Amino acid sequence: MSYGLLQVRAFVSKSGAFAGVLAGKRATTNKAFYRQIVEATPKDIQWVPMARWVVDRNVWTSSGVAAGSDMALAFVEHLAGREVARFIRGGIEIPEVTEQDDPFATFHGLV
Repeated sequence: MSYGLLQVRAFVSKSGAFAGVLAGKRATTNKAFYRQIVEATPKDIQWVPMARWVVDRNVWTSSGVAAGSDMALAFVEHLAGREVARFIRGGIEIPEVTEQDDPFATFHGLV
């Protein structure tokens, strides 16, 4: 199995953390590399192990590729309202989930 995409995702999480974007904020990341990312990044980040996405002020983070789609639709809802987000969700056939719908936290033994 290739982990190339997951490694890129982990790199992006670490880059944002080291650039200071996540300093003093809550955030989440891909669960396959969660422990390594938490260990390797500054300790002023409050990593959330069970969350598809996390919003902390003006910073939005997601836990993976599919969760990124969910987060993007939550962002659309934030900007344009629930009905617009539901219309888009129905058109692209992505089920509605919440920030807490994160089965991969359990799968990877984080909770």
